[in-house]
Amino acid sequence: MTWHLNVATKRYTTVTGPASLGPGRHVIEMRYTKTQEFQGQAVLLVDGEEIARGDVAFTHPSRLSLTGAGLSIGRADAYPVSDDPAAGTPFTGTIETVVITSEGQPHVDAGDVDAAIAVQ
Repeated sequence: MTWHLNVATKRYTTVTGPASLGPGRHVIEMRYTKTQEFQGQAVLLVDGEEIARGDVAFTHPSRLSLTGAGLSIGRADAYPVSDDPAAGTPFTGTIETVVITSEGQPHVDAGDVDAAIAVQ
């Protein structure tokens, strides 16, 4: 299992655990903890057990997307999420549920939202 972070195709972070899962249902998690401004640590878990951990040297300094193109699970259509050739191999299993949670206070700049909508 691998988690990739691609910051504008300039900076990549990859955290990799064991290559395969056993048969049956599993709960797969990626937990991110901020350690400094635009930096943190990513932890991969399978069924509640940590399988990999890695430092994230740089994250996005702004929102990922207002139009839905900023998060890909299983594969990315627009461009590779990593410079690793294996990252272009789509997940072929079944993803039943995806839950995304975030902590902290949200920030929405109405001017940025209006500008983003205007260019769509």
